Amino acid sequence: MLLSKKQSSQWVLEGDIKACFDKISHKWLLDNIPLDKSILKEWLDAGFMEKNVFYKTEDGVPQGGVASPTCANLALDGLKKP
Repeated sequence: MLLSKKQSSQWVLEGDIKACFDKISHKWLLDNIPLDKSILKEWLDAGFMEKNVFYKTEDGVPQGGVASPTCANLALDGLKKP
Protein backbone atom coordinates (compact mmCIF):
# COMPACT_ATOMS: atom_id res chain seq x y z
CA MET A 1 0.00 0.00 0.00
CA LEU A 2 2.88 2.39 0.63
CA LEU A 3 3.91 2.42 -3.01
CA SER A 4 0.41 3.01 -4.35
CA LYS A 5 0.07 6.52 -2.93
CA LYS A 6 -0.03 9.52 -5.24
CA GLN A 7 3.27 10.93 -3.89
CA SER A 8 5.08 7.57 -4.12
CA SER A 9 7.74 6.84 -6.70
CA GLN A 10 6.42 5.54 -9.98
CA TRP A 11 9.17 2.93 -10.38
CA VAL A 12 11.07 0.52 -8.14
CA LEU A 13 14.29 -0.70 -9.72
CA GLU A 14 16.45 -3.64 -8.81
CA GLY A 15 19.98 -4.12 -10.02
CA ASP A 16 22.85 -6.52 -9.68
CA ILE A 17 26.24 -4.85 -9.51
CA LYS A 18 28.91 -7.25 -10.71
CA ALA A 19 31.34 -8.21 -7.92
CA CYS A 20 29.84 -5.57 -5.62
CA PHE A 21 30.48 -7.53 -2.43
CA ASP A 22 33.91 -8.72 -3.62
CA LYS A 23 35.38 -5.28 -4.26
CA ILE A 24 34.09 -3.07 -1.44
CA SER A 25 37.12 -1.27 -0.01
CA HIS A 26 37.63 -1.78 3.71
CA LYS A 27 39.60 1.48 3.90
CA TRP A 28 36.83 3.46 2.19
CA LEU A 29 34.19 2.01 4.51
CA LEU A 30 36.27 2.77 7.60
CA ASP A 31 37.03 6.31 6.39
CA ASN A 32 33.50 7.20 5.26
CA ILE A 33 30.84 5.23 7.10
CA PRO A 34 29.32 6.83 10.22
CA LEU A 35 29.41 3.66 12.30
CA ASP A 36 31.41 2.67 15.36
CA LYS A 37 34.81 1.97 13.75
CA SER A 38 35.72 -0.90 16.08
CA ILE A 39 32.49 -2.77 15.28
CA LEU A 40 32.81 -2.06 11.55
CA LYS A 41 36.44 -3.27 11.58
CA GLU A 42 35.39 -6.47 13.34
CA TRP A 43 32.69 -7.07 10.70
CA LEU A 44 35.16 -6.49 7.90
CA ASP A 45 37.91 -8.64 9.42
CA ALA A 46 35.64 -11.52 10.48
CA GLY A 47 36.40 -13.67 7.43
CA PHE A 48 34.27 -16.65 6.48
CA MET A 49 34.23 -20.44 6.52
CA GLU A 50 33.60 -22.60 3.49
CA LYS A 51 33.81 -26.39 3.65
CA ASN A 52 35.52 -26.16 7.05
CA VAL A 53 38.23 -23.82 5.73
CA PHE A 54 38.61 -20.28 7.13
CA TYR A 55 39.23 -17.45 4.63
CA LYS A 56 40.36 -13.98 5.66
CA THR A 57 38.58 -11.01 4.14
CA GLU A 58 41.22 -8.46 3.16
CA ASP A 59 38.84 -6.68 0.80
CA GLY A 60 35.16 -7.04 0.06
CA VAL A 61 32.55 -8.54 2.35
CA PRO A 62 31.39 -12.15 2.27
CA GLN A 63 27.93 -12.62 0.77
CA GLY A 64 25.35 -14.24 2.95
CA GLY A 65 26.66 -12.79 6.19
CA VAL A 66 24.72 -10.51 8.48
CA ALA A 67 27.03 -7.55 7.80
CA SER A 68 27.36 -7.84 4.02
CA PRO A 69 24.03 -6.23 3.02
CA THR A 70 24.59 -3.44 5.52
CA CYS A 71 28.11 -2.73 4.25
CA ALA A 72 26.98 -2.85 0.61
CA ASN A 73 24.08 -0.45 1.29
CA LEU A 74 26.38 1.95 3.15
CA ALA A 75 28.95 1.85 0.33
CA LEU A 76 26.33 2.37 -2.39
CA ASP A 77 24.74 5.19 -0.39
CA GLY A 78 28.11 6.96 -0.57
CA LEU A 79 27.93 7.01 -4.38
CA LYS A 80 25.15 9.59 -4.41
CA LYS A 81 27.12 12.11 -2.38
CA PRO A 82 29.54 14.48 -4.12
